[in-house]
Amino acid sequence: MEKLFCVYTSDAMALDGTISPASTLACALERIWDSGVPSCIGHDLHRPFGWSRPLGLYFEPGLTRLFGITYVAETQSESKWISNEVYNSINLRIQRDCYPHVDELRRQIADRLTGEEKILECSGTALIRSNLAVEVFPRIFAQKDNDGLIPLASLEYVGDGVFRIGELLLYAHPYFRRSLSRLNNANDELLKSLLKAQETVAVKIALDTDMVGLASTFIPKLEHEYWWGPMFDDELISMVPGVTRHCANERDKLFHAINWTDFFWYSRDGEHTFEAEELRDIPSFGYGDDLYGCRYVHSIIDEASGIVKHFDGAVKEYTEEQMIMRLDVDLSRAERDAKYTKLWRLDGHISVPLWKEIITHHFRDNHLVGEYLGGRENNPRVASTLVLERTEGDNTVGQLVRSSVPDVVPRVPFEGTGPRIAVSFRPVHETPHLRTIIPLETWNTENSSIEIIESDTVEIIKILKRGNSSIELSPGSKFYIVEDLYTNFPLIYHKDPNTMKTTILAFQELVSIWNESADDRVININLSFESGAHAVCISLLGHIRDLQPILEVLFNACDSMAEGDYSWCTRIADFLDQSYPESVDIPHLQDLWTSNGRLCIKRKLVDYTRYNFELATDGSMKYKMEIPKSEESLGRAITSGSLRVCWAGWYTSKCSKCGGEYSYCGCSKYFDDNTHEVMTTMHPVGFFWTDRLA
Repeated sequence: MEKLFCVYTSDAMALDGTISPASTLACALERIWDSGVPSCIGHDLHRPFGWSRPLGLYFEPGLTRLFGITYVAETQSESKWISNEVYNSINLRIQRDCYPHVDELRRQIADRLTGEEKILECSGTALIRSNLAVEVFPRIFAQKDNDGLIPLASLEYVGDGVFRIGELLLYAHPYFRRSLSRLNNANDELLKSLLKAQETVAVKIALDTDMVGLASTFIPKLEHEYWWGPMFDDELISMVPGVTRHCANERDKLFHAINWTDFFWYSRDGEHTFEAEELRDIPSFGYGDDLYGCRYVHSIIDEASGIVKHFDGAVKEYTEEQMIMRLDVDLSRAERDAKYTKLWRLDGHISVPLWKEIITHHFRDNHLVGEYLGGRENNPRVASTLVLERTEGDNTVGQLVRSSVPDVVPRVPFEGTGPRIAVSFRPVHETPHLRTIIPLETWNTENSSIEIIESDTVEIIKILKRGNSSIELSPGSKFYIVEDLYTNFPLIYHKDPNTMKTTILAFQELVSIWNESADDRVININLSFESGAHAVCISLLGHIRDLQPILEVLFNACDSMAEGDYSWCTRIADFLDQSYPESVDIPHLQDLWTSNGRLCIKRKLVDYTRYNFELATDGSMKYKMEIPKSEESLGRAITSGSLRVCWAGWYTSKCSKCGGEYSYCGCSKYFDDNTHEVMTTMHPVGFFWTDRLA
């Protein structure tokens, strides 16, 4: 399968005006991090093209994003696998979200159950059986007219195609949903427009006769595909008799299965009649593989006054044979033999702007309708390319200062631009210890793979042990050193947030002593704590001057890290937004993320062959290398000292104070007077480019 790095959503205001704060994004991630979700063409669950695995939340000043990997099928077998996963995800959602509540729903409607009901998750826990809703709500359905429509005024709309009646839920007709399917989201914008219309005219709609839900489980679903909500004037469009056809572009054909839309005007008995119908060339899978559901509207305008006095919307259902015949003719010559399901009806004096609005929302995702009706954009389109500007004198000038360094050093946020933070979820680590160090890096040799931990971790261990806090090291892991001022700390795993507070204090001590020395360091801290059935991982990356304040924020947030409570995520996002200038995607998220949802300082190895790299044989760590003429900028950076080569590898060292092995003695070169770490052996295993030599 093809793997695509994706940003799925963010805490920025969507074009429909909604905002999902970081806490909401974290709750969404918690629900799907281990299972993933289907990626579907046009939000249609019957048309999956891939599988998405959200990895984590990424926090930077100005924006918090939910990111991950989407796997796109490239073969028939992969497509089949994805289809199976969609089926499994539906069942998983039913088990997780419905099973705990279905007994209560059954109790509420016990006298109407036959044992043939099936469970479905549809904005809440629901049961479905032929005519179940009619039997449970006889007074509601007693109001239906000859088309099966019910007065909208008698219903309490709660959103997402759902109405509340006491402790139960009643649903709009499934044809209000994409592909005419209960598995897809309802056309909420259309229903809201119909609710607005009932303030001045009589409105009726079709209801789902088969499904009943439990009100206490209602959770509305949000779609953030930007649907064009155009603004309309009060001028009726030209009522020239005949058919106008607007054809879809390739994008709309692919995403929304629309071929074209016919608009038809004719006059009869002092009335103008308007009809519009969209044509599609793939089935509406909600009711089988051979049914083509085509949306249709019909309206009557008084010829003398120009008043819209009647308006209705429906779905025409064509068999494959009927669809082939329908595609050969325009709307004026089409046979009237298709099955016709009316969804809504308005009668009265309907304003022209509202008339246009309802037509547009009835044909959701069909831009041809707004185009025909002469609508104009209510919101600007999102630019397809993000343009980032920097100016002299702002807090991101450090980015410009280092721009002369060739692209071989780690891309990291610079001092004053704020830290970057990632929050992710992982399985619980089985350990009896309160605090455990888990290596995140390995060094592969011909015969083995060694879990490695950067040497600065030794100082965190010393600080914790001095405070009588225990910490366990994974068996078989090995300390290694990199001769630069970057550090990727391993994951420190905790049984609970309270234990993590002590570790945060240890990092605060170490960062503080580095700041007192005015070190130009960039570090990556990885912390984790158990929360119910999973572990929450927090990864912080930034200059030590910027990490000092965020560690304090994180320390204070530990008290609110109860299971399922992610308000602390919003606190972190707010702190970054208020403390630093907006710095969206500088550096790029792809430069920092890892496949497990954490952040990482990504060093780049020197290509020994490319530069004829040779290490001195006298153990001095001196080297020589040849820079090709084609890479003059690299040579200039090395000559100026802005770019260096640092070694990484195994080592042994002694404590100058106690004489013991430094990694395991109780002394500290940072916190104890007259104490130094004395290198006794050095075994380089690799060389990296760096702009921060130790």
